[in-house]
Amino acid sequence: MPADVELVLGARDPVLASHVVVHANHASSDRWMGKELIIWGKVAGLVRTQWDGLMLRMEGAADDVAVLVDKKSLVRLKIADVDSLIGRHVIAYGTYTRGSATQRPYVRAVHASVAFNPRVTHRRR
Repeated sequence: MPADVELVLGARDPVLASHVVVHANHASSDRWMGKELIIWGKVAGLVRTQWDGLMLRMEGAADDVAVLVDKKSLVRLKIADVDSLIGRHVIAYGTYTRGSATQRPYVRAVHASVAFNPRVTHRRR
């Protein structure tokens, strides 16, 4: 995405893509903690959460930041085989935060803000 493209996120004023779109390799805690961003990268692994969501670990992610995809988003995307997400690229919009129990950084994806490439597809009946 060209860095000079302006994005409108919600009701906020437009912001340059270069100020909000970040590859996981550059999404460090010291720069992004508590801020909203659009993060993208390749899914290297995943862990189920206790609330039936997924924590997606990304290849080469700065500070091991992950993307939290909640149960609602998994249902919306109709993801049954979560292992099929490994090796795909993910992009998500959310707030960079830190887990209270683990102290590990993650981006909690806002509902309907997660997409995969190749995209998740479903068989037609």
